[in-house]
Amino acid sequence: MIDRTIEQLIDDIMGCNALPYELDIRNYKEFHKVCDVAVDDNKWYYKNINHDIMYDEHRSWVYLIVDGYTIKKVGETGRRLGIPESKQDIIGCQPVSGSTNRLGRYRAGDGTDLYIRSALKSAVLSGTVSFWALRCPVTSITVTVSGKKFKVNRQHHKDLEESIIDAIEKATGARPALNKNSK
Repeated sequence: MIDRTIEQLIDDIMGCNALPYELDIRNYKEFHKVCDVAVDDNKWYYKNINHDIMYDEHRSWVYLIVDGYTIKKVGETGRRLGIPESKQDIIGCQPVSGSTNRLGRYRAGDGTDLYIRSALKSAVLSGTVSFWALRCPVTSITVTVSGKKFKVNRQHHKDLEESIIDAIEKATGARPALNKNSK
């Protein structure tokens, strides 16, 4: 007898198992959901925010933009994911809109982010888009230059982002839908 969970049976019925393994968020156990994306008056805002991740002061992340269960974009940032609009009411606030934090840039929606927002417009309206993130390690080494020791921190988000994209492309024959260019 084959043991199947209810979730697996529902996925089979709904056709979710047709999704390639490498593009299915359910296979990325190390990533944590940051928030869902919603729109009001053509402006993005976030709901169901995981405040511990969104407002963490860490500055090395790989993030995924997901539609349903499908990874649409793998991205990286050396900035915080979000900076709260209000230090007094972190629970009820959105990240500051603008370039000081990664999810704030998506809220502002300019440049490349405008393309991504346009591509996801109907999915956001239907309430199926979410952000997921992985906190990347920061390692340190000491380098001696001219007799002086310098501590150098190394962030790994760019390398990890590209490795994940390459693995997806190798397995599926294509990059995620919203990852157009190699770095």
